[in-house]
Amino acid sequence: MESPTTNYVHYSSKVTGISITLPDSWQNAEVEEETDAPTDIYVLPSDHDYDPQILIKIIEIPEDERHPENYQELAEAMMDSQCNNDTLNILEVIEQRFVSIDNCPARIDIFNYVDMELEVPITQYQVCIQQDTAVCGLLAMVQTEHLEQYLPIFAAATQSIRFAKSAIA
Repeated sequence: MESPTTNYVHYSSKVTGISITLPDSWQNAEVEEETDAPTDIYVLPSDHDYDPQILIKIIEIPEDERHPENYQELAEAMMDSQCNNDTLNILEVIEQRFVSIDNCPARIDIFNYVDMELEVPITQYQVCIQQDTAVCGLLAMVQTEHLEQYLPIFAAATQSIRFAKSAIA
């Protein structure tokens, strides 16, 4: 777990229009492949088999499909896509709750699965945040055995999210 003397860094992304605060041991990683949506990736280099990471995407919603529950639909679709992924087995949902992040409605899902390719138990902390014209999706992943160490970091990072005015309009 991060110590009380941990320094924090405030990242402000020009790609997604999102700012987030993380411990200074985390790094903003380059998105190496082309993505279908503006994306930020933050990684904590570690000695673990699977480095803790946070991925943030902004998914624009077509005008004729926008409604106040888009974030819940995205959360369900993201969980469904994990269930249908050949590299993992059944999801074990640990927690689901509704919160407000930067005055926007949001849903947090925390669940476990085994990455069959790496044969590593993973816990995913998934957040979907409703915006006017888009939904922000945050995925934070860590080996399940290290969850207690990183869950407070994921929760604090999520609550630190702020949207640039142009990102939510």
